[in-house]
Amino acid sequence: MLPVMATRNVKFKLRMHKPDAPAPINLLVYFNKTQFKYATGEKISPEYWNRKTQRPFLKNTDEGLTVKMTKETIRDNEKINFRLNEYQSAVKTYFEYFTFQREQVTPERLKEKFDADFRPEQRPKEPKKVDLNNYIDNFIKEIETGKRLTQEGERFKPNTFKNYYSFKAKFDEYQKDKHRKLNFKDITIDFYKDFTEYFTQKDYKLNTIGRHIKTLKTLMRCAMDEGHHQNDEINRKQFKTLRAETDSVYLTEKEIHDLQNVDLSEDPHWEKIRDVFLVGIYTAQRFSDYSQITKDNIRTIGKGVTVIELHQKKTGEKVTIPAKPELIEILKKYNYELPKTYEQKVNQNIKKICKKAKIKTPVQIETIKGGLKVKTTTPKHKLITTHTARRTGATLMYMAGIDTISIMKITGHKTEKQFLQYIKFTKEENAQKLAMHPYFQKPNLKVVK
Repeated sequence: MLPVMATRNVKFKLRMHKPDAPAPINLLVYFNKTQFKYATGEKISPEYWNRKTQRPFLKNTDEGLTVKMTKETIRDNEKINFRLNEYQSAVKTYFEYFTFQREQVTPERLKEKFDADFRPEQRPKEPKKVDLNNYIDNFIKEIETGKRLTQEGERFKPNTFKNYYSFKAKFDEYQKDKHRKLNFKDITIDFYKDFTEYFTQKDYKLNTIGRHIKTLKTLMRCAMDEGHHQNDEINRKQFKTLRAETDSVYLTEKEIHDLQNVDLSEDPHWEKIRDVFLVGIYTAQRFSDYSQITKDNIRTIGKGVTVIELHQKKTGEKVTIPAKPELIEILKKYNYELPKTYEQKVNQNIKKICKKAKIKTPVQIETIKGGLKVKTTTPKHKLITTHTARRTGATLMYMAGIDTISIMKITGHKTEKQFLQYIKFTKEENAQKLAMHPYFQKPNLKVVK
């Protein structure tokens, strides 16, 4: 048995606010000793309003009308009257609804119902659907402004911005050439194959393509976590991050000696570049860190041990590096203020400097073009970059027998696996190192004759 419908009384009244101006019409609903008032949005001149019927006058012959109405006024009043009838009918419908639902009638619930039917522009707007390209734009903007942080709750580093901007440029290029805008649902295995083939044909390095795939997978995972899509194609085995062994090299002790002693007196600029590069070897840091070392980074600890202390710009890690005598000599040479130079300039000239130092050992490098492995041989000096200094420092420490964890405390690598992939150490060099181990020097077992 349904509950008895609440008693209600419906009225329409003018809200007089300005003389000789159209007055707003309010709906009044009285129920259970409660008054509910709602602005209908309709207006009418008071002389055309019938207070007795609480409706507009519709004919010039209506009782109580004191002024004659034009045909246009009558049409307007008919529209207003029709609208007021809609309001009155809605009141009946709402009360029936509340009774059927066994719901208590309140002014708040009545307003919700009227707003939904008579004020559609005031309805809560559905969140705008985010597409993939908008998400990428917003993601980059948020990591730049600090609105989006890393999993550790820290701000992203500038190098990360560059990585995302680089991906966005290539993703936009791909879409433009393909004449289509991609959304979350379009990131499939078929897309993966076409995307990698597209940039392979443009002779992009495999690691570059792999880096863009890795970035896209990160964006897709973040967007899924935030509820923007349910596409999990990126988790399939075929959707892998491509990676090839890099062509990076390191300098041997002899090559470093040759580089230190090459005569650069005719070009002081080259001499400064060479010295800054050597600082990179002796500290095993990135160019952005080793090129900025000053006297403020030098301190003495323990029993007179001289160290270099700095915070790595990329990771924010604090590292403490024992200072080799060769490093101190270079710093003294420039009064502990290294010459200012740019990474691009160093990369342009260090190859020439190494060539002059006769660092030209043939190096076989392997690249992938058109999906095929291609081996070529090139002189080592052509492969030297600012990052070679850091790789050389880390590799030589490892070859000298320093344990991996201790080296990682200097380089800033997070995992041993990451570190071992970073250093350059051939199987032959590894064999030579092992040959010096006591295990290979002394016989442990007697040979049975």
